Amino acid sequence: MIPSSASICSAPRWRFPPRAEFVYGEWLREEFEAGSVPEPARDPDLAIVLKKVIDSSWPLYGRPAETVLEPVPMTDIRRAIRESLPGLLADTAGDERNVVLTLARMWLTAATGDIAPKGMAAEWAEPQVPPEHRALLKYAREGYLGLIEDRWDEQEGLEALVACMKDTIEACLDSL
Repeated sequence: MIPSSASICSAPRWRFPPRAEFVYGEWLREEFEAGSVPEPARDPDLAIVLKKVIDSSWPLYGRPAETVLEPVPMTDIRRAIRESLPGLLADTAGDERNVVLTLARMWLTAATGDIAPKGMAAEWAEPQVPPEHRALLKYAREGYLGLIEDRWDEQEGLEALVACMKDTIEACLDSL
């Protein structure tokens, strides 16, 4: 029996955490060049990526993403943030700017439900962090935007900023 076209083309049912068959990011370049290709795995962070695709993509060809993919519930977005937070914090050394900016994105999403680029999320977070942390958050944003050459070995207050943002994110996640 040949399956109907409806069953072939139907989107898989949403399940958290989503399964990543293949993910490429610049941070993986060396592994790929060495011939290492990660095995498919469940990845909570992919829920956020898929929500952004569904909400904001414009098809160049074919059907819009929202007609192919099931919606990602906000409860799963919040769950993805909670589950991704420990791994992010474990990798702070050597990736300070990315960690600070990712925390800003997590905070924005946990507080508002919006998903924004790192620079926009940091700009949103700057006036909300205590005054002693604003300069460092701005420093991360300006480094990301290429306005300055950021050197994190010369910066003080990173641990305090990260702890402040982590606590605020967790408070947002716990408030609902």
